Amino acid sequence: MIKEVLRDTLIYLPAKVIPALVGVLAILILTRLLSPEQYGQYLLATTTLSLISGFFVSWLVSVTIRFHIVYGVRSLYRLSRPLLLWIAVSACAVWTAAVYVFAFPQDKQLLLFVGILWLVTNAGFEYFAGWLRARNFAKVFSLAVSWKSLAGLGISVALLLSGLRSGETVIFGGAAAMLGALLFLPRLALRAPHEQYVLQSADGALPTILQYGIPVALSNFVTVALSLADRYFIGAQLGSEPVAVYGASYDLAEKTIFFANSMLLLSSSVIGFRIYEQEGEAKAAHFLSQLMRLYLLVAPPLVMCLAVLSPFLIAALLPTAYQEGWYILPIVAFAGLFVGILHRYSLLLSFHRRTDTIMWCSVAALLVKLLSCFLLIPKMGLLGAAISTPIAYASWLIFVRLAALKYLGPSFPWTTFIRVCAALLLAAASMHRLLDHIEASGILILSVVFTAGLIVYVGALYLFREITRSDVKATIDLLRKKIKRARS
Repeated sequence: MIKEVLRDTLIYLPAKVIPALVGVLAILILTRLLSPEQYGQYLLATTTLSLISGFFVSWLVSVTIRFHIVYGVRSLYRLSRPLLLWIAVSACAVWTAAVYVFAFPQDKQLLLFVGILWLVTNAGFEYFAGWLRARNFAKVFSLAVSWKSLAGLGISVALLLSGLRSGETVIFGGAAAMLGALLFLPRLALRAPHEQYVLQSADGALPTILQYGIPVALSNFVTVALSLADRYFIGAQLGSEPVAVYGASYDLAEKTIFFANSMLLLSSSVIGFRIYEQEGEAKAAHFLSQLMRLYLLVAPPLVMCLAVLSPFLIAALLPTAYQEGWYILPIVAFAGLFVGILHRYSLLLSFHRRTDTIMWCSVAALLVKLLSCFLLIPKMGLLGAAISTPIAYASWLIFVRLAALKYLGPSFPWTTFIRVCAALLLAAASMHRLLDHIEASGILILSVVFTAGLIVYVGALYLFREITRSDVKATIDLLRKKIKRARS
């Protein structure tokens, strides 16, 4: 099962590596082509669009992944297609209200237009890309997501360099890229074979889908809000420029640790639902235990490297006006570890269709986040906003874990956790020693230090017998097969 996750993760790798790299590149470019005030305004607008999309669109993707196994591709598509239209219309209506209710300083007519275009194209793109992911068409999914990132940034930069210097230009660039992808996605996502798994008839299934999907919609909205709500507090209390400083460091952190989270989630969710439906609860719990161990091996070293290198990274990557927020990056990256762990327990709740429970846990965590921002930002500024993130995510993990206790779930790999912590300490110490003896700086030097830290980390795990020679050999063989297949 874990070999299948690793295999699919390698196939899905471009779908996350390329958007992550493009996302980092976008931060570096946009912070230079837009003023801090413009960049802060852009972040507030995209935050609102992300919240609307999180509520109206992403739940339909979750429904596709969960129920295509149960009802079959053709039946579920016929059932969900009308929902997509209602979702797009509703999202545009909410965006229209938001533009005129909130005090966006941009040109309201232009912002309204590009926002509607983005929401409509994003709804279609996410829906059909969700079908690709649900049906494990990993290569096409990777191509589609990579196109969205590369073309979106390319169009945006071309328009910005032509003299259209505004956040609305960037939003339009992303919408144009998704519109181009929609010329091909529907045909690719719904191609044969169709009926791989059909366990139940779809007649009368709409109430079941909505019962599952509506809590997911609220949960997805809350999940996005947990990540982005602090920007509204910062904007209201400190202004647009602090939003830009905070958002640049925060987003750099998200492109790294959340990259590791989502990489394993892309394939593991589909595989986990299949195991639960076809092999039962005990097999699914064992799968989640293996997945938890894999996550603990992969994600923490990224956080450790960010914690050690964060001031140097921010100094090398961002303009001077943004560098004062370097301390935000390691705090947010550390908070991301909690999210990766809780995803394994929330997947257990999804197996049992208890998305309502996930929703209430998410709402409780959001309340913790809002209260933390309300109390900490006036006293501590951007540091208070950053600290509110691990507080909220740790609370979220606790809520979800307690809710999942009633089901047969994964066992936490404490032995692996202890060995990983020891390996991280050795790797961090070696990176500090290297930094103390290197006078130069820059991306190349930081890459060398980063690589050295990972080598020490893997070596320590090997000495602690957490990973074995057979594990290394299996991973190398998998990489060779992937490279050979890519060449052929």
